[in-house]
Amino acid sequence: MLDALTHLREVELVLRELARVTEPGGYVVFNMPIEGDDAAEVGRLTHDHGVIEEYRYDEFDDEVVYTFVGDEDDFETLLESYGLEIVATDEYEWRDPPHPPYRMQEHDHANVLVYARKTT
Repeated sequence: MLDALTHLREVELVLRELARVTEPGGYVVFNMPIEGDDAAEVGRLTHDHGVIEEYRYDEFDDEVVYTFVGDEDDFETLLESYGLEIVATDEYEWRDPPHPPYRMQEHDHANVLVYARKTT
């Protein structure tokens, strides 16, 4: 399972490469933040591609990014264009303790866990 997509730039390119190296019938399993995750309140929206939204924590370090799934239907279409079919998703939320210097207070996260199968 890939748990780092949220901190990468150009997530679309990473997903395309994951699809390329996955054999037909194989799975790509990853999670990403969705609407309701508090990180959007702390970061500054720098890129909104509809499918993927990128936030930056400029207050601390402009190299820290946090990417979200934007429109879920468009995200599914994006994965399909790479030959990945979503076979299951699971949305979940949790409360995180402070982790300075980025988050000084407890905060909530909302993510989607995606199971995608390579079709071609």
